[in-house]
Amino acid sequence: MVETIVLDDFSDLTLVVGVKVESKKAEGKNAKGENAKGGNAKGGNADSKKAEGKNAKTKTKDSVQRIKVSSSALRLASPVWRTMFNPSGHFLESTAKEISFPDDDPTALLIVLRIAHLRFKEVPDSLGFEEIVNVSVICDKYDTVSIVRPFLVKWAGRDMKVSPGKEQWIFVAWAFGYEDVFKSGVQKLVREVIVDDKGRSMFGRKAVNGGLPPDMMDIPFGLLERALSRNMCSKFDTAEDRGFPGVKFPHNEAVRCTTLLVGTIFKGLHDYSLGTARPNPSTLNTSVVSLYDRISLIDLRVKAMYDYVRPNEKSHRGCNAQVDILGASKKVMDTYATGYEDHHLKHIAEQAKK
Repeated sequence: MVETIVLDDFSDLTLVVGVKVESKKAEGKNAKGENAKGGNAKGGNADSKKAEGKNAKTKTKDSVQRIKVSSSALRLASPVWRTMFNPSGHFLESTAKEISFPDDDPTALLIVLRIAHLRFKEVPDSLGFEEIVNVSVICDKYDTVSIVRPFLVKWAGRDMKVSPGKEQWIFVAWAFGYEDVFKSGVQKLVREVIVDDKGRSMFGRKAVNGGLPPDMMDIPFGLLERALSRNMCSKFDTAEDRGFPGVKFPHNEAVRCTTLLVGTIFKGLHDYSLGTARPNPSTLNTSVVSLYDRISLIDLRVKAMYDYVRPNEKSHRGCNAQVDILGASKKVMDTYATGYEDHHLKHIAEQAKK
């Protein structure tokens, strides 16, 4: 039997939150189980009942929660609910006595509803990371940031640091208007994410499966591809004869200087596992930071090579300054490794005012 929670003794509205256990997994698994066991198609057989019971045990998180609320409290807490439950409005919710919220997390929504009904003693003193993310999703969806913010400070404390498996702090920061957390988190994700040989976006050793602000999922990985392409291809542009725009070698030293430079670059590419063929960025399983570090080592080799020949070869004194490998790589880092756009920052500024 579905439990009913009463948040207002004079409630005029019932919210049915979540989905029934049987509505998703049970039906599909029962059919699959009967086929596997060769069970009959009649309803009420023993195998079917056993399967239903088994499925119910494995799907407890998606149980339905009935919550009796005050529509007036909801209208005061959220501009979205103010529109939905406006008695003079044209939405079906404005006159309904029972409304289904099948897509919302029951636990997260209940926490927000308790706050909206001023039942602060019933609000948890602490929440885990996933629970905070789920509450943030509710706050973003129904615009209840202003009433939940004081509790978020207590729940999250100073723990809002993006790390592998906790990249959703970026969404929390975006929803509640914490610009510093958002910026640092996105930059860390962009600089450290890789695409593995299975095409998965990996942050540390964990896959990034979503949970970022709208239209942000593709930004870090598009930036990664562009950064890899610009960094790697610039090495090949430099290493090819026609890739020395503006570099004026003395005629009698041009061949020797080119040979030294090309040899040094390609030896570095090989030694640091970056390949010696002009690359396809999607095949380089590396992050922007790792790529930059390895290219820095190649740049040191080039400088060392010039330092070696310069004492006795005055004609090479200008070559190193004109072939700035590391400078080009740093420019890519500074240009492409931000990961957010102006509209994200605008949204955060608006949320911070709530």
